[in-house]
Amino acid sequence: MGIGKTGIRVIEAMTKKPLVVNPNSSLRDTAKLMLKEDVGGVIVKESGKAVGILTEQDLVKVIAYGMDTGRTMLKEVMSTKLIKIDPNEDIYDAMLKMNKENVRRLPVINDKGIFIGLLTVKDILIMQPTLFDLRLNGFDIRERTDKIKEGTCENCGSEGILYENEGKLLCRACSY
Repeated sequence: MGIGKTGIRVIEAMTKKPLVVNPNSSLRDTAKLMLKEDVGGVIVKESGKAVGILTEQDLVKVIAYGMDTGRTMLKEVMSTKLIKIDPNEDIYDAMLKMNKENVRRLPVINDKGIFIGLLTVKDILIMQPTLFDLRLNGFDIRERTDKIKEGTCENCGSEGILYENEGKLLCRACSY
């Protein structure tokens, strides 16, 4: 077990029976179901295989674009790029992956490619509250390859870790 590891595997923390819907479900029906079940995301399965995920962020886009939620099907707006995790990974690594990928949910897929559950930030924090600080820092702790050194930001003059951005050495706030 490496530095920062918890000894808690994803399979021990994941939601074993997450909300699963069909890609031909309407957005309105899915949103109602999400509201009723008090969840922020659903896994979309077809023929027994996870083919997508729909989150509240996806629903915000639908509203912003003025799509008809009664006629629009999940398959038209769901995210098909599943950022997944192995059930035997440590939840510390899962949290790092969530931060790096800017997601709050990871479908858990076993070595046979079978969807077996969903790991959420909430699942992790229930099992290991000490990882809360890691999540709070969230995007600050992403492993950035452009981190240079400590010094003075060329834009605002603050002291701290600097990142290279368009040829300048900038603090985290100025580098975004």
